[in-house]
Amino acid sequence: MSTSAVSAAVLRLEKKLAARLLNRTTRRVSPTPEGVEFYQRCKQIIADLEQAEISVSRSSGVPSGRLRIGMPSALGRMWVIPRLTEFARAYPSIALEFVIGDFITGSGEGLDASIQVGELPSSRATVRKLTSVDYVVCAAPQYLAARGVPAKPAISRTMIA
Repeated sequence: MSTSAVSAAVLRLEKKLAARLLNRTTRRVSPTPEGVEFYQRCKQIIADLEQAEISVSRSSGVPSGRLRIGMPSALGRMWVIPRLTEFARAYPSIALEFVIGDFITGSGEGLDASIQVGELPSSRATVRKLTSVDYVVCAAPQYLAARGVPAKPAISRTMIA
């Protein structure tokens, strides 16, 4: 939906509820206390509805419901998005929701699953290796001429606090 369509829908909803849901300034939009409460209650209603659908559909043996997955953006672009059509055909009753970011923590975003790259810190999560990636070190001839050919590539890990 376009921004203007969303704005119009929110304004209609505010008019229907006779309550302001969002504080709007020229630089920012933030929820009012009423907006936060309305959002939380709607979120709970949707979760209850999804749970009802899951409990009724369990007898069919067909996976269904919402699946919320977190992953780094580059991984999503390279590995997940190209396979979405195939997944949707195989599991038409699953509604996927992705949380894309470079720092996915797992439990903090209310995720059902998380796809991570690299070593996973110790956790009680069930972990399954999906694939391995082979890295290739490349350098421009001018770089190698100026700096020399490294005997062994080193990985630089910079922590940002």
